[in-house]
Amino acid sequence: MSASTQDTQAAAPARKRPRLSRYSNVELDWAAAEPGLPYPPKQWQKDAVAGLARGQDGLVIAPTGSGKGYILNLLLHMLPDKTFVVMEPLQSLLEELAARMGKEAVYIHAENRTPKLFEEIKAGNFRMVFVSPEMAIGNAFKEVLLDSNFKASLGGIVFDECQVLKDWAVDSTFRKGIKDVSILRHLADIPGLAMSGTLPANYRKEVLRHFELNDPFVLDIGVDRPNIEYVVAPIRYPLASFRDILAWLPELHGTKPANDAEMRALKERCKPTIIYNNNKTQQLEMFRKVQAWYSRLGLEDVVLLVSADMSDSHRAQVKDLLESGRILCVISTSALGMGADLQRILRVIQWRILDSLAAIMQRLGRAGRNPRSHALGVILADPWAVPAAMAAPQAQADALLAAEVGEVDEEEPAGAAEPEAVSTRLNTTADEQIVKVAHHALLRKGCIRTMINDFLGQPSPENVPSAEYIFGPNIAKDGPCCCVCNPKELPKVPDALLPEKVEEGRARTGITKLQEFIEPKLRQWRQTRWKEHWSKVEGVPSWLGIAYFFRSEDVASVVKNLGKIDKALGAGQDDAVGDYVQMEAKSVVQPELTAWLKENIGTYDAERKKEREQQKAEADRRADERARSRAEERAAKKAQRASQAAASGNGMAGGSAVASGSGTAEGSGTGSGSASRPRTYSCKACRDWNAANPQAVPLIPLGHTG
Repeated sequence: MSASTQDTQAAAPARKRPRLSRYSNVELDWAAAEPGLPYPPKQWQKDAVAGLARGQDGLVIAPTGSGKGYILNLLLHMLPDKTFVVMEPLQSLLEELAARMGKEAVYIHAENRTPKLFEEIKAGNFRMVFVSPEMAIGNAFKEVLLDSNFKASLGGIVFDECQVLKDWAVDSTFRKGIKDVSILRHLADIPGLAMSGTLPANYRKEVLRHFELNDPFVLDIGVDRPNIEYVVAPIRYPLASFRDILAWLPELHGTKPANDAEMRALKERCKPTIIYNNNKTQQLEMFRKVQAWYSRLGLEDVVLLVSADMSDSHRAQVKDLLESGRILCVISTSALGMGADLQRILRVIQWRILDSLAAIMQRLGRAGRNPRSHALGVILADPWAVPAAMAAPQAQADALLAAEVGEVDEEEPAGAAEPEAVSTRLNTTADEQIVKVAHHALLRKGCIRTMINDFLGQPSPENVPSAEYIFGPNIAKDGPCCCVCNPKELPKVPDALLPEKVEEGRARTGITKLQEFIEPKLRQWRQTRWKEHWSKVEGVPSWLGIAYFFRSEDVASVVKNLGKIDKALGAGQDDAVGDYVQMEAKSVVQPELTAWLKENIGTYDAERKKEREQQKAEADRRADERARSRAEERAAKKAQRASQAAASGNGMAGGSAVASGSGTAEGSGTGSGSASRPRTYSCKACRDWNAANPQAVPLIPLGHTG
C-alpha cells in the first residue's frame, strides 16, 4: 500500500533531488525470483524494494514483527548488482542483521575498522554494509562513499529504526550526531529509505528533515499489534520496593514446588518477560529483587540484566538464552529488543512513564513477535500520573491499596498533577501523549488501543490492510484488546509476600522534631563517610563521586520517610531502609546507613527521655514548692486564729465584754482546757453582729446565750 501524505510533502526540504536515471529502467521479475526466496514477500515489501529500485526516496512504517527486516533480504536478492549501506542504532542489531545476511554483509565496528576492511568494501567484496549512523558520517567512511567504484554500485542508504533520530538526537543530546545523517545524502547522490515500527507525525517530520527524504513514497500499513493486550496500571506500592512488578508476575505468587513435576509445571506457567527500566541506577536493585522472587520458588539463574554498556557478546548470549527457554526474565534498558526477532517473549512490562509514547510502544511491541501468540504489554504509571478522581470504584480501591498494607508512596500521592500541569513539569522526561493515555486508561474513558493508534498516526481503516495480510493468516487477533475494553481486577501481591504490618513498633508523634534532629547529622555523616572511607574503596573510581555511594536524593528520601523507617526499625525490620534509597553502591551503604539510623534515633530517644525526666523533675520541684507554700499559709492562719482566741479569752476573765484579741474555740481566759471544764454555749446574736460588722473588734459569743 502506497500513499504520500500531506504533512510529508510539507515537511520535505526545499532542495529537490531528482530521481536518478540509472534506476529508471529497472524491472523486477517477482514471479521468477520468489522460488529462491525463504518465503513469499508481501505486496508492501515488494513496493518498498520497487520504489528504491526506481531511485526514489522512501518511508516505510510497519508494525514491529511485520517483516520490515525482510526488505533487506529482498534488496540483495532483487538488485544483485547493487550495494547497500544500512544504518542501525544499536550494535547488537547491527551484528544480528549482518549475521543474518551471511557472507555478503559486513558489520563495521571499532574492533575491525581498519584500512584493509575499507579497501575491501570499496572493491565490492560486500553487498550490504552495516554501520552505526555516527560511524557512517565519520571521516573514514566518507572516503568509502566518495570512492567512484563504490559510488557507482551503491543502490541506496537504509536508515532502520529511524525513530531514534528524534528521541536520541533532537529531543536529547544522548547521540546528537545522528542529526547529521544528511551528510550521506550529499556525498552519495543515491536514494534513501527510512524504516520504523512507530513513527508519529512529529517523528516523521524530523526524519524527513534530517535524513533529507525528498518527495518520498510512503508505505504506512499502520502500527497496530492485534495480538498484544495493552494494560495501563497505577503504581500502588512504594516505588523502591518494585512490588508492582511482582503483582504482574502471578506465576511467582505461589509456594516452592515440592517435586520435579511441579517444577516443570511452574516453568510452563512462567511467561518469558522483558521488564524495561531506563534508570541504570535503579536497574541493578530491580534485578536483585526480581531475581529473589524467582529464586524463592527454586528458579535459579533465570533472570538476566542487560544495558547498553554491556558487550555485544553478552547481549547476543541473552537473546540465545531467551529463545532457548533457559532465561525467563530480562531486566533491560531499551538496548534489548529493538529490531530483534525474539519470538518467545509473551509479556513486556514498562516501569514508569518517563519517556515518549512512541518509545514505550516500541518496547511493548517486542512482545508477541510470533503472531500466533497472545501477548501482554503492561505500562506501570507513576503515582503523579494517577488521576485524583478515578471513575471506577475498583480503580479507587486500587489507589488506596498502599494504605491497606500499611504503606504510603514516598514520592507523590495519586492525583498530584493534572494532565496540563504534568506536561510542563516533566519537560522532556515524559511527553504529554503518554500522560494522556495513562489518564484515559485509568479513568476508563474509552479504548486505549484506539487512542494510542491515533497518537502514533495510524491511517484510517480503509487505508490499512487486514491483520492477516500484514502478519499472516494465523495472527492471534481475537484476544483481549485493552484494560478498558476488557476490564479486569488489577492484580495484587499476596499478603504472604508483603512485609509484615508494623503493629507494635513505635507509634511516634512529633516526627518533625526527629527529622530536624536527623537531617543535618545525616548530611554530615554522608560527607564524613565519603572522605574517610567511600572515596578509598578499592575498585571504585574516585571520579564516580559521593553520589555513587549516597545521593542527595537518597538523603531527602530517608528524611521524608523517616516515620515509616523508624516504625519498621522499631519492629525489627532492618531491611526497611532499602525501600527508600537507590544509590549505586546500595549493598555497601545500606547496612551502614541502617546501623547509623538506629544509633542516632536511639540517641534522639535518649536525649528526649533525659529532657522529659528533667522536665518532670522541675515540675515536681515546683509542685513541692507550691505545697510547702500552701502548708505555711495554712499554719500562719491557724496561728493567727489561735492568737485571736487567746486574746479574747483574757478579756472575758477581766470582766470586759469586748476582747482585744481573738479567742479559742472552747475556753475563756487561760484555763487548762481539761475534760472537767463545764460546757459552754454560743450566742447567736453575737455571731450575727460579728458577721454584720467585720471591721469592728468582734464580740465573744461564748459563755452565754442570746
